[in-house]
Amino acid sequence: MKKIIWAMMLAMAALAFVSCDKLGQQNNTDLGGEVNGEENIGTSGKPSEELQPNAQKTKISEVGQKLMDKLPAEDWKKYSEFAEAFAESVYVSDYYDWGTIEEWFEGKGEGAYKEDYSEVFKNGTVTYNETYELLLLMSNFEAHFDCTENGVVIKDYKGGTKATFKLNGKNYVAEIKSQGKVTNAIYVYEDYDEYKGYDYYDEYGNLVAENVTEIYKDKEKFTIGVPEKILVSLTENGSPLMEVEAVFAPNFSKDGIELTTDSFATSVKISINGFEIATDKTAFNAATGKAEAKFAFRKNGESIFSTSASADVKIRMEEKSWEDEWYDSWADRTYSEKHTYEYVVADKVQNITASLDIIGEIQAKATCTDALEAYESIDAMWEALSSYDYETGYSKTPNESEARRHLNNFNSKMSINVYYDGGTNSQAKVEFELACDKYDYSWGTEEYWYTIPVIVFNDGSKYKVEEFFTENAFNELINSFYEFCESYDKVLGFTMEY
Repeated sequence: MKKIIWAMMLAMAALAFVSCDKLGQQNNTDLGGEVNGEENIGTSGKPSEELQPNAQKTKISEVGQKLMDKLPAEDWKKYSEFAEAFAESVYVSDYYDWGTIEEWFEGKGEGAYKEDYSEVFKNGTVTYNETYELLLLMSNFEAHFDCTENGVVIKDYKGGTKATFKLNGKNYVAEIKSQGKVTNAIYVYEDYDEYKGYDYYDEYGNLVAENVTEIYKDKEKFTIGVPEKILVSLTENGSPLMEVEAVFAPNFSKDGIELTTDSFATSVKISINGFEIATDKTAFNAATGKAEAKFAFRKNGESIFSTSASADVKIRMEEKSWEDEWYDSWADRTYSEKHTYEYVVADKVQNITASLDIIGEIQAKATCTDALEAYESIDAMWEALSSYDYETGYSKTPNESEARRHLNNFNSKMSINVYYDGGTNSQAKVEFELACDKYDYSWGTEEYWYTIPVIVFNDGSKYKVEEFFTENAFNELINSFYEFCESYDKVLGFTMEY
C-alpha cells in the first residue's frame, strides 16, 4: 500500500492546483506585472503527440526519473556538514555562548513591547481597558556579534545585524541588512465584551457592588517597519553559501492595514548552491480585487518546478455581535453577555486560474469560475446525502440523485487538465464522482458517501486515481525513489520516512 501511495505522490504532482512559468526562463521580479496562469501551456505552439493512458504512465515515470536525476544528494553535502557542525556548537559542545545573542534579542524584543491597563468603576459599571503595543523596526536590532572561543563580543554595527564565527576551521559570516524606504505596517485589533449581573470585588477580594455591568475593552496595535528590501547572506571563507533577497512594495493605510482598500506585493529569492527558490510574486490589490502568486524552483537557471495562480477576489469587513441572557433562580438574578467583533467576508472569489510545470515536460492547469458557488454545491451535496434534517430536527432519507446533481454542478465550475511538453492540447482531465460504501450491522445497513477524483482520457477511458497509479505500473519509479531517499539519508545523516 505504501508503494502505491508513493507512486501517486510522485506522479500526481502533474494534477496539482498550481501553476508555472516557461521552461528555462529567468524571471525578473516585476511587482507591477500580472501573473499569467497559462504561460507554460502551448509554449511549443502546436499540439503535442496524443498519448494513450499506458503511454502516459511511461511519460510520467520518465519525467519523475529525470526530476530525481536533477536533484542529486551530493549537491547538499557541504550544507549538511555545516548544519551538523553548527548544531554541535549550539546543542552539544557549547563551543560558543550562543545564549548571549539570544538574550540580546529577547531584551530588544521586550523593549519594543508596551502594555497598559486601567480599571474604572462608575455608576454601577466597571470598565477594564487593556492596551498592547508592539513596535518592531530592523534598526532596533543592529549589532555585530563577534563569536570567539572566549565568548561573544557585541559591537556597534549600523545597517544590519552581523555575526562572525568559526566552525571546523572555516570562517563564517552571517548578515541581515535592509535597504530603501521603510513603510510602517500597522495592524489594529479591538475587542468589546460586556457582562451584566455579576458582582464587583476590589483587588483585596472585598465586595464593592452587586449586580454590576462589566465592560472589557481590549486594543492591540502592532507596528512593523517594512523596508523596500531585506538581504540575508551566509559566507564560508568569503564564498557565498546562501543568499536571500526579499523585496516589498506595500501600500498600507496610515492608521492600520485595511484589507478592503490596501495593496501589497512581495518577492523572495533564495540562492543556494546553484539552486534558486523564488517566490517571484505574491500580491493582493483590494482596489482591483486581484490576488496573485508565482513560485519557481530553478537549478543553474533551468526551471525544475514552477507554479502560479491568480483570482478575482472581493472582500469586506463586517462587524458582528452575539448576545446571551439567562436567569439564575438560586441567585434570583438575570445574567447576560454581549460580544462584538469584526471578521472578513468574501463576496467574490472568481476566475481562479492555477497551473504547474515540471521540468518543462508535464504541465497541469486548473480553473474555477466561481469558488463560492462551487463550495455551495459541495455543501448542498453533503446536505442531500445527510440522514438528518437540521431544520426540522428529524431523520430523513438521503437523496442520491439530488447529491449527484450538485456534484455535477461543482464539476461544471471546475476544470483540471494535463498537458505534455508545452503542447496546446489537453491529454487528460480530472473530474469528481460520488461513491458509497455499505456496511451491514446487526441494527441495519450503514452507508458512507464520499467523493473520488477520476482521470478521464481523450479515448473515453476513465480511471480512479488508485487504479491508474498502481504499484505495478510505477514499480521502477518507486524503486528509484527509494534509492533517491537513501542517497539523501547518507548525505543528511538521518533516515527519511518513506
